[in-house]
Amino acid sequence: VGHTPGGSVGGPVFIPKIYNGKNKSFFFFSFETARGSAVNQLLNPTVPLEPWRGGNFSGVTQTIYDPMGGAPFPGNMIPANRINAVSQRIQDRFYPLPNRPAATLVSQNYQEMKQRPRDPSTYWTVRGDHRFSDKDMVFGRFTFQRAYNRTYEGNLPTIGRRIQQRDNRALAGSWTHTFRPTMLNEFRYGFALNNNPVEGPINGPSIVQELGLVGLAPNLPDISGILKVNWAGIGLTGITQPDYTRPGFRNFLQDFQDHVSWFRGKHNMKFGVNMTRVEWDSLNANPNLFGSVTFSSRFTSLNQAASTGGHPYADFLLGIPTNTARAFPPLRVDRTRWQYDFYFNDDWKLSQRLTVNLGLRYELHNPWREEGGLTSMFDIGSGNIVVEDGALSKVSPLFPRNYVGIVEASTLGLPGRTLIRRDNNNIAPRVGLAWRPWGQDTVIRAGFGLFYDVVPRNLNQGAIPFVLNEPGFTNAAGNPTVIFPRVFPATGAAGPSTVGIPAAVNPNLKMPYSMQYNLTIEKQMWQTGFRVSYIDRKSVV
Repeated sequence: VGHTPGGSVGGPVFIPKIYNGKNKSFFFFSFETARGSAVNQLLNPTVPLEPWRGGNFSGVTQTIYDPMGGAPFPGNMIPANRINAVSQRIQDRFYPLPNRPAATLVSQNYQEMKQRPRDPSTYWTVRGDHRFSDKDMVFGRFTFQRAYNRTYEGNLPTIGRRIQQRDNRALAGSWTHTFRPTMLNEFRYGFALNNNPVEGPINGPSIVQELGLVGLAPNLPDISGILKVNWAGIGLTGITQPDYTRPGFRNFLQDFQDHVSWFRGKHNMKFGVNMTRVEWDSLNANPNLFGSVTFSSRFTSLNQAASTGGHPYADFLLGIPTNTARAFPPLRVDRTRWQYDFYFNDDWKLSQRLTVNLGLRYELHNPWREEGGLTSMFDIGSGNIVVEDGALSKVSPLFPRNYVGIVEASTLGLPGRTLIRRDNNNIAPRVGLAWRPWGQDTVIRAGFGLFYDVVPRNLNQGAIPFVLNEPGFTNAAGNPTVIFPRVFPATGAAGPSTVGIPAAVNPNLKMPYSMQYNLTIEKQMWQTGFRVSYIDRKSVV
């Protein structure tokens, strides 16, 4: 049973014998939540048959061949002493026996109704307004929101529940001051925070030690993670859990605004500035951090290249994956940027029939800066990977030498922190009019504006060459080099010699913009309103 109670209260601030805020101070508070009793979650994976777990494949139509000699296993049964110890641990640790028995593999042959606490949510807002005098008043509002997601992971009862708590915060406030009846100023401040970290229920280094895995990257971090097991050509449920992320794409935006309104004769003018600081932080584990393996029937088939016969679970019991992957520990990325917007707008009433709107904006948006110096890109002109000044020492020691040059930005005449140049020419005019040429029944409206993209370019940060990103590995048919407990080939610290490079970016790109036009004619007659509009836009990238 779920409940979503809530309520709100507001009014003047009044504290008996202490303060009477009538007509001066006001408050508002609202609260909403979701609570309730435990919820049920059905887990219905497809798990291996009980005979398979002991190596007995006499009930399948495919012939199971011994990859060591090429002959069929007698009776289609893998001897107990040939079952890989790591495969045995994985099987016993993660796969329960089917509780919907069948002679052959059927989908969802295991079902269990798990009970867990309901995920609560909380949302509340508090607001206050106060008038100091006829010339000064302030307002403030704070919002808090929290939600959980603690579901059972992997559709298997042996993995556990996700750890996820999403938090949102928002603050807004303003101070309005009246200089005189025709001029007032408003200052505003606000911030918005969003963080959504996710952790899986199983600790990565612990499961690596429990299973006895080798061949993973060195210095694995003490975070949640799991060896991911996938299947090709068979409907078994894979072994997986969410990838660790903490902070979880944490966004923190602060906004400072100041606006002046000035009424003078036929002019209604408004001008001001908007300054915004944006912070974006993340630490995201690669899906392959604690290993990823895929099993097919390649190594227990007669012709391993053509996969004649064989069975994916037989390959698994022998501990020979078809494809494997690993990754190196992630780096925390802390990005910040400032943007500045200035504007002026004038609604000019030339006559009772004609009003002209004139406006001008100037937008100065800085590129992202990574606080740890972990920004990189590929420069096509020089053929080098470019990193921030002073960041060469942070390049992964596992990155293969003589693969591609790595240089600091200033050696190529590029900005030392951002690598790309800021566009300083973002001037955006606005023109509009409203005209009644033939009395009150007809209005002609027209407008033109130039609008710049508000999203800056985001370069490669916290990845190559600071963290190595290896390609996956495919076990050679007939000559596998990866057999459990190894999950990646022992071909040197960096694995295969081919690695990726960061994306190439033109450091001189200008901010894209669009030019927008519109013309509207409105006519009222016969007690009916008619409108005809033409709207056009041209984008420049």
